[in-house]
Amino acid sequence: MANLDLNLNLLATLDVLLSEGSVNRTAARFGVSQAAISVQLAKLRGHFGDEIFVPRGRRLVTTPFAETLREPVRELIEQARQVIGLRQGFDPATTERDFHVHAGDIDAILLLSHVIRGLHSVAPNIRLYIHGSVAAPSMIDFFIRPVGLHTPEFSSCVLYTDHYCVLADAGHPALADSISAPDYLAASHIVRHAGHTGAPSFEAATMARLGHARKVGQVVEHYGSIPPMLVGTRYLTTVPTYFARQMAESFPLKFVSLPFEFPGQTILLQWHPHLVGDMAANWLRTFIVESAIELYASESAGELFVG
Repeated sequence: MANLDLNLNLLATLDVLLSEGSVNRTAARFGVSQAAISVQLAKLRGHFGDEIFVPRGRRLVTTPFAETLREPVRELIEQARQVIGLRQGFDPATTERDFHVHAGDIDAILLLSHVIRGLHSVAPNIRLYIHGSVAAPSMIDFFIRPVGLHTPEFSSCVLYTDHYCVLADAGHPALADSISAPDYLAASHIVRHAGHTGAPSFEAATMARLGHARKVGQVVEHYGSIPPMLVGTRYLTTVPTYFARQMAESFPLKFVSLPFEFPGQTILLQWHPHLVGDMAANWLRTFIVESAIELYASESAGELFVG
């Protein structure tokens, strides 16, 4: 093994390489050339006596040894940031930090867009990387996800609770101020199933549990793709009410209440344990909660969730 000094800058590069899986994207994150990152990768390979990344087709994949480094390197970098923050203090107006956030498409469209507009004014150098899927959960700082899909061992607080409604073209003949259960079940629906697994969404799984058999007309992966598909058609869809309200302002659509009892869904903000004591992360967590309060007028936002 080469006798090289493994300084904090090299470890920071390794942390980003492991999260990005790309020399090009890592170079972009640091604002340096690809050649500069390649030099640092060569030093890391020499120190550890491992390739760290190996080619597979047209992409690079981490070696088994590199996978064992992912969590301890991330924790070490976060601990170093905490130490530096304790000495320097925290000012959102000047702090430069990157945070990785996992969220579904509705929360990315509504809540996180609201968060980013706010950050643009008060913390312009805090950058969010928003992920719709998690290949490596250890790289994620914050998770926005519903109760039932959360990680019980991570700290959590409530962001909001929303209820579901029916969304359709504004001229849909079955919708006036309401829709009947027979008309709802007889119509063709656009439904969301998540990811390559085809796992049902919360509303699809709940419909099945309640025994409501809808006629599935089309299936999509993201809620955000549904509204324009409804325009000029006789499809229905079932989505969270706040999302429906926003989409009805952007498209010629209308929304009405479901014709039967249906539970609401509570959305949580969770944070990785490596953020404990991180002043910038604590500030951002509060900022996200306050953004949820502004957006949803949620009285429960910020309450710790246990369970």
